[in-house]
Amino acid sequence: CFIRNEMFARLGRQFNNPELASYFSSMPWYNGNVSPDSFMVANYSGITIDGRTVDSAAIDYNTELLLSMENSLGLYIPGRGTETVQQYGNCQRGCSDGV
Repeated sequence: CFIRNEMFARLGRQFNNPELASYFSSMPWYNGNVSPDSFMVANYSGITIDGRTVDSAAIDYNTELLLSMENSLGLYIPGRGTETVQQYGNCQRGCSDGV
């Protein structure tokens, strides 16, 4: 869940989940300035962050791939069991607060 949500943290997404918020707040590059309610990946397509151009389709694809790997391998996902499905970009994914 941390790797999957790093893509969104690098875009400035804040997290309500205390574990995700604490983890990303400890990163020197993190600048959470977009509330979870207003965050949409598509709004960032084409801008440059950390020297890379954001491609929202690639982020959606990678998010789905990482989520399927987490589920199939039984990896730890913060808040599992209390998750809600939320839509970010073009696909739906669940995690209690992360994406």
